[in-house]
Amino acid sequence: MFKENKYFGEVWFKESEDAKCFCVLELIEDKIFITTNLTEKYTAYQIDVIYGMFTGLGYVTFVNCNIQHSSTGIVETKVYRPKYTLVCAYHLIDPINLKTNELQ
Repeated sequence: MFKENKYFGEVWFKESEDAKCFCVLELIEDKIFITTNLTEKYTAYQIDVIYGMFTGLGYVTFVNCNIQHSSTGIVETKVYRPKYTLVCAYHLIDPINLKTNELQ
């Protein structure tokens, strides 16, 4: 699925699709990390769902994203590590309650 180690795109939260932020998706040792300045209004160590669109991948849905690193300054930056990453032609309506035996 991933032909490159780094992809560029935009990410947003379901509630605020009009507030998209630049993002870098990196594949490091078969783990996906997303670096962005997209942040929640309230402090949280995990974000349930982040939606994205990346050049070379299309639409990507990130589920159960734990914050791996956070830095503040002029711009606040966070590195998220999603537990599940779903790449498809459109965003899943409710990936939290998705029930399936197998995804490929």
